[in-house]
Formats: sequence, C-alpha cells, structure tokens
Amino acid sequence: MLNKEPDCCTRLFVKHIQSVRAGRQHKLYPTQRTPMPYRFKKGGALEETGAKDISLPLSKENLISLLANLVEGNATYSHQDFANWCSKHFGYIVVNDLELEAAGIDEATYEVLKDVDAQWDLYLVSTYKIEELQAIDLNQVRLPKEWFQDWLNQLH
Repeated sequence: MLNKEPDCCTRLFVKHIQSVRAGRQHKLYPTQRTPMPYRFKKGGALEETGAKDISLPLSKENLISLLANLVEGNATYSHQDFANWCSKHFGYIVVNDLELEAAGIDEATYEVLKDVDAQWDLYLVSTYKIEELQAIDLNQVRLPKEWFQDWLNQLH
C-alpha cells in the first residue's frame, strides 16, 4: 500500500476544519473564526468568496479580449475571475470529453485555458503559506503581467 501525501487543498481543508472544531479565532479578526477564501456549496463544491462570474461564452476571440484587457491594465475583473473563467471552460471540455471542434475552439485556445487553470493554482500554493491562503482575499492576488502577454502571444 502506498503512503500518499495529501495534496495542498486537502491539507488546507483539514487544517481549517481542525481550527473551526477547536473554536480558534483568527488573529486579525478576533471576533471571527478563521476565515476562508471559499465556502462550501450544497453537494460539496467549493465557491470562492469575492469571485465574480465573467459571463462571456468560450471563444478564442473572447479569450484574446480578456487577456488583452489584463495586459493593458483596463480589466474590470480580477485575475481570480479570469482564472475561474478559464477553469470553468477547461473543466467543461474535460468533464464532457469534448473534441475541440465541438467546443468551438482550436488547440492554442485549449492549451491557454489549461495553462491558466494550472498556473493559478500553482501560483497560489507556491507563493503563499497555508496560513496566508486561509485568510487571503483571492481578488487581490495578481499573477505576473508577463504571463498574460505570453498567453496572448500563444493565441496569435
């Protein structure tokens, strides 16, 4: 039997549950229990607090537009919102086992969606300590600007 180390999300969740069960209060907000940057929805799904939905359908043109707004610095959405948009569409393609043609996108668009989805999570776990992730406002997290330019270049 393999002794598998739990992933970061599992460790974060277990630590939060232990904190709540112990009745610990957050250091910055002594009247509140440890805050989390997400809440659980019915059925066990996670919903990030503070996240706004970008209601654009999946297309290469929309992805280019979203990236261009982030590069130019005039986006009305956060990096978290953008990462969630990419993750939502990437997840839909994977879960439904869609061919790219059926999804209406090309290989480059798919690769950028996949990379944004992965890099957002990797950036969070490699940049912040677990204690910080428990309290951070994910809307304030900023990915390196050059990443957006690189993704935009991949689409042209």
